[in-house]
Amino acid sequence: MEPFKTNGNKKNMNSLKMKYQTGTLELNHRTLARLADSSATGQFNGTNILVTVVNKPRLSPASFLPLTFLYFRVDYLHKASAAGKIPTNFLRRDLGASNYEILVSRMIDRSIRPLFSTNYNNEIQIVCNLLAYDGKDNPDVVCINAASFALYGSSCEWNGPIGSVRVGMVDNEFVANPSRKQLEDSPLNIVLSVGPSKNIVMIEGWADNLDQNKFTDALEFGAEHAYKVVEEIKRLKLNRENRNVKKDTSLLSVTSEDEAIDGKQVSFTEIETPKQSIEPTSTQEIENVFQALAYSHLYDIFTDYEHDKISRDNAITQVKNSVINSIQKSSLNPDEISPGSSYSYSALNEIFYKFVRKVVRDLALNESKRVDGRKLHELRPISCKSNLYPSLHGSGLFQRGQTQVLCSVTFDSPDSMYKSDAVANMMSPSLTNFNKNFMLHYEFPSFATNEIARIGGRADRREIGHGALAEKSLYPLLPADFPLTVRCLCEVLESNGSSSMASVCASSMALLDAGVPIKEQVAGVAMGIFTDFDEYKNIKKYKILTDISGFEDYMGDMDFKIAGTNEGVTAPRENKKSNQPILKNYPVSIVQRSKLIGIGGMNLKKIYSKTGVTVNPVDETNFSIFSPNENALKEAEKMIKSFIEESKEPQLEFGGIYKAKIVEIVPSGLMVQLYPTMKPTLLPNSQLDGRKIVHGSASDYKVGQEIQIKYFGRDPVDGKMRISRKALFKTSSPAQDLLRSTNPDQS
Repeated sequence: MEPFKTNGNKKNMNSLKMKYQTGTLELNHRTLARLADSSATGQFNGTNILVTVVNKPRLSPASFLPLTFLYFRVDYLHKASAAGKIPTNFLRRDLGASNYEILVSRMIDRSIRPLFSTNYNNEIQIVCNLLAYDGKDNPDVVCINAASFALYGSSCEWNGPIGSVRVGMVDNEFVANPSRKQLEDSPLNIVLSVGPSKNIVMIEGWADNLDQNKFTDALEFGAEHAYKVVEEIKRLKLNRENRNVKKDTSLLSVTSEDEAIDGKQVSFTEIETPKQSIEPTSTQEIENVFQALAYSHLYDIFTDYEHDKISRDNAITQVKNSVINSIQKSSLNPDEISPGSSYSYSALNEIFYKFVRKVVRDLALNESKRVDGRKLHELRPISCKSNLYPSLHGSGLFQRGQTQVLCSVTFDSPDSMYKSDAVANMMSPSLTNFNKNFMLHYEFPSFATNEIARIGGRADRREIGHGALAEKSLYPLLPADFPLTVRCLCEVLESNGSSSMASVCASSMALLDAGVPIKEQVAGVAMGIFTDFDEYKNIKKYKILTDISGFEDYMGDMDFKIAGTNEGVTAPRENKKSNQPILKNYPVSIVQRSKLIGIGGMNLKKIYSKTGVTVNPVDETNFSIFSPNENALKEAEKMIKSFIEESKEPQLEFGGIYKAKIVEIVPSGLMVQLYPTMKPTLLPNSQLDGRKIVHGSASDYKVGQEIQIKYFGRDPVDGKMRISRKALFKTSSPAQDLLRSTNPDQS
């Protein structure tokens, strides 16, 4: 398989572009995750999707439901890193599917399922992975179109393609694929998918009491635009040949071992080989048969350097089935090939792969030959690319041979750092870090090896271990005083060995792309060794292999992963990006503090839910703002100003005289309001006039009455206004007191 190409000048016959009023839809076939049966990438403006299709013959007899949720599954993954955020749960990882992810998965499923033949019984899994999200456009329609593109170029017996479009209304006019902002005021929001005959196969959405004729017009408008996608896909002559899946190697139509190879080719990777004791004489005889029948074929396979991972496995499987079939047919006694005997399929399968291991090791030890034609110290072909998706903080794609890893870097506020459990930190301080502002998470989806498995949920032991290994390689290189929390998400898209070290390389590129001033660039590689022992179990010969593939890892004696840097320090690179995260201080007066926070922090939660910007109080007059990009910061600052200015108080002059309206009479004085946008404040009894007033009601003032007061600033402790009416009077005599009591409005 050729490495991915970075030159976009050459016209690609496996891609299409469609322009809409709101953006451009672009679909590409088999650019990423090429070990899956089929894959496609979809892009609409700054939103990017990867769709993979894995198609495998069913291992059990067909049920009365040809396509059930067990055998046909669509998974949509909406990861936080795609939106430039770190998950807020304790583990800081993407966990189980949310309601939104499930609903989008069902929408894609309902669009695709009707076009499968009713008698097609293969196991099919479609994974739609959100790679980058700009926050402006909904990704569900892109997923449906990319899934259609991937299925149309797969080996599935599917009567597609389909096309999908979202229909909204702006100024009483229909709009195809409107933005999220346009949908806020739209009385219509529907998604519809159409098939190759322009028939509608799926509708999802809502309308705000829309006229029936108008709704019918919307369906016709949507069907017209969706069918254009169908026409564009059909125009391309995609190669539907399943080039990346072994032919007939996973089909088991019978259950007994002695019948398993009757006319079928069975892959050893999908059969659990039971361990059983076989008499040495019988084993040696069988190995001699393998030597006579299979050695020359295996030698030709391992010295044919045109083979890749899939074709080599396929060729080995064909040799194995042919030889085992010959051995079993040559047996005169049917009882000798019963399950558990030396001639059963499982026993012969185990002996065969021991023989394969011997042939591979002999080639390396005696002839210094590797199955892919490399010298012992040579690396596989390497391709690198960074800044794949501008809406991400940083990204890097690293490919070495048939191992491909995509790393995305996400920045977040310091509050998002990982905090380990206090008990675990106390008991195993060497394995945990209480406050960790750098995380590397490793994900290995099943489509990376063209397998079907449940997607999502908690990381398994292997993913946690590989992620920790790669994290250790990079953690010492980050500056100790870096102000943000950093998360690297490494997704293995293709796997043929050493994916953890490929994650180190991809992360190093992505961190540089994000502008993180790492001390040095780092790379990793997996080393292997083949050894030969004498009769006393002493090593008499060994060969060290650099950059081992998955096949060499399986056949070898050791997998030694190592990461390192070049000598010297690499100069930090500053990378100005439009989506660079921003951490800034925002001053707010004591009076406005409560207005910004809101009741129970309601306003701060609103800002985060609408913009993704985190606002946290630092002290009494300062807030810290973390924004994933400049556009989100502008939107958040606009919301902050609206919360503060919604009841913004006019600036009052110290010593100024103002009119105040009495809104309430309380025992301690009068509650007065200077302006409609200001909160009522207390005019205490001691500041009403020169007389001693015990209760506010004794002052003869009435609610709604306007009086004059003098302003003396705010209390430095609690921020409350200090006002006085008594200060307006120069002298105080009994006659004046009597006059004021009879005419309170007179100043």
